Amino acid sequence: MKFLPTLLITGISLTACHKKDAAPTIDFGPNGGITARDANGNLQSPADPTDWRMQGIWNKQEQDLFKSLSLNLNGNQEGGVKGIELYPNPATNATQLYIEHPGNATQFAHILVNQEYQVVRTLVINVAANGYTFDLGRLKKEETYRLYYVFYSGNTLIEKGHGDIRMANKP
Repeated sequence: MKFLPTLLITGISLTACHKKDAAPTIDFGPNGGITARDANGNLQSPADPTDWRMQGIWNKQEQDLFKSLSLNLNGNQEGGVKGIELYPNPATNATQLYIEHPGNATQFAHILVNQEYQVVRTLVINVAANGYTFDLGRLKKEETYRLYYVFYSGNTLIEKGHGDIRMANKP
């Protein structure tokens, strides 16, 4: 009986340490967390207000994804990127990212992560086209992923944001 308080304190300490060490996860938001669009880009549900828009402060996990760019990702954004859409979403084996206008960006970097911020795909390209096709055939069906993106030119941050992609249950 006299060991009960010690066991209780030890148990609480171990539980607190375990929770503290848990990896951060992404909250994709309500209603599946995506902006659903058909194969022609038509909205199929209300747009997720956090997807495909300029975003302010990013947390450490988000900033670390792009540390190789040597940009101040929480600094001022020039803006000007317009009309970012991804379709179809939910996606099957491929999806199209459409960018109406890249602003003054000369480069576009994106990183696709799973819910635990584990990198699934990374790409840095020159901004030359207003559309990109992503091959998603190897991703898990019925899982949601987040595409983080940064538009920049040299050391100037043009715009950053994210969008969520849900994989359909069948191709």
